[in-house]
Amino acid sequence: MEDTALSPTPEEIAKNRRSIKRHIPVQGFFQYLSSDLLGIRQFARNNGIIKFSFFIFMRLDSQLPQRFIQQIQRSLAEPLHKALYPVVESGWRFFQKLEYNKLIYLYHFSREIAGLEPATFNQSPAKILDHMRHIETAYYIFYSDSSLLASLERQLELYAKLGNVQKFPVDGIIRAIQMLLSRNSQRLTLYSLFVSLNSMHHKQFCDLEDVITEERRSYFDADHFDIDEHLRPLLENYTSEVIISIRNQMKNHNETALYKGLLPPGSTSGKHQPKLLKQFYNGNSGNEDRFTPEFENLHSFLVVFSQKVLIEFRGILMSEVTVTGKKKVRIFDTAVFSNYFKRIAYIKDKLDKAMLKVPQFSRVRYLRVLSEGSMAVSTSEEPIFSSVSELLSLYFQMARTLARVLAHGAKAKNEAAVPVIRPIVYEEMQFFIPFESSLQYSSAFLAGQTVRDALRTVAKVLLQLCLELRESELVTIINKDIHTMETLKNLIKELKRISSPSRYMELREELGIRELELEPAPEK
Repeated sequence: MEDTALSPTPEEIAKNRRSIKRHIPVQGFFQYLSSDLLGIRQFARNNGIIKFSFFIFMRLDSQLPQRFIQQIQRSLAEPLHKALYPVVESGWRFFQKLEYNKLIYLYHFSREIAGLEPATFNQSPAKILDHMRHIETAYYIFYSDSSLLASLERQLELYAKLGNVQKFPVDGIIRAIQMLLSRNSQRLTLYSLFVSLNSMHHKQFCDLEDVITEERRSYFDADHFDIDEHLRPLLENYTSEVIISIRNQMKNHNETALYKGLLPPGSTSGKHQPKLLKQFYNGNSGNEDRFTPEFENLHSFLVVFSQKVLIEFRGILMSEVTVTGKKKVRIFDTAVFSNYFKRIAYIKDKLDKAMLKVPQFSRVRYLRVLSEGSMAVSTSEEPIFSSVSELLSLYFQMARTLARVLAHGAKAKNEAAVPVIRPIVYEEMQFFIPFESSLQYSSAFLAGQTVRDALRTVAKVLLQLCLELRESELVTIINKDIHTMETLKNLIKELKRISSPSRYMELREELGIRELELEPAPEK
């Protein structure tokens, strides 16, 4: 089930940030004297930000601008801003949007602090707070997020690893962040500065726990990258590259998809059962299983199998079939499969004669030679091995032709008016299968199936044989699809990471990857 929960919009996030600070009224002078003066004096005693005249009148320390420059700007904000620069420039290639947006917000936060003019502190507390409102807001957001430091540390370590950055100062950056966000009130920190400024302005002791709203809100966008404008073309180009890669991989996947519905379940893991192949081979032998024992003596098995193919499949592929209404019709032009049938008959005869010299050539032996290479085959076995390989290649080519016909053949309104399928026509984008939904009676094995279903059955039988005997092209396609699906899975994950949810939904439909999200991982 898809997650339909709505994430906050950029406008809502901006509103949340603006409202993180509560509205605090300015207290009357006499109330300040009676309830808050001592608390403020005690707070100011160690950090020295607020000075007092005649015990009760507050003013900022005259050395505050110099202290701010030395203790916060030069020692913390400027080095942090410099260290985070390469992270925000390329971190969007690695991070999730939420984590990247926290980092770039921290980057802008350090930049604002580093760029603050010393003269700012020569104004009234109210004007200083107004001038520093973006810094104050950012500080409160980070202050209220107890998991921030651990999250930032993970992302910086990830950047150092994935960005292959040598000697990246993760520990130094974390220490700078810790000190910049420190809640130490015994010295000049942003914490002690904002407590002091708010206390002076509102004439009451303003601990940040009282200043920051208690309501938990979203302060960072999890759906879009808040990247700087000069980086946006890079993100768009990268997105285009991912889309192109997905399209290329989808071409490979769609080629394999021609065979997927024709292969038995478990075909990519070797845990399949060739039931249809057994049914075809056993034919009218009742409950007797001739397939299992005869399959072990491979060349004699293929002689019998090929004879059955030449008889059972000739009608629907090479000549005429009887359809509903006892009408005899052609489905294919003879030229489509004639060369295949000629070669199959020729190789069948070669294998039949070879049995006189080599009575036994087991399936196990063939598969071993296949895995170990041609050097493993003996001189007497070589003609049999070559003939079996060629025969399987022919069967695969026939199955591939049928798979393309089934994939691209459209249903016609008037099936009787559709011409026979000619060579190459099945490579076109669209054509029609004659009498596609009519029942046909071309052979005992296919009788009673529609023309389309009969073609599917033929393709399935041939592919099951090729699968059992590890026909090279089919094995390559299956192995390639395992790799293709793994690649597609990673590309789709990446597209989801870099795209907004709405854009991803559009691309998912456009690229035809919706079904792949629900598809189980390829079997290994």
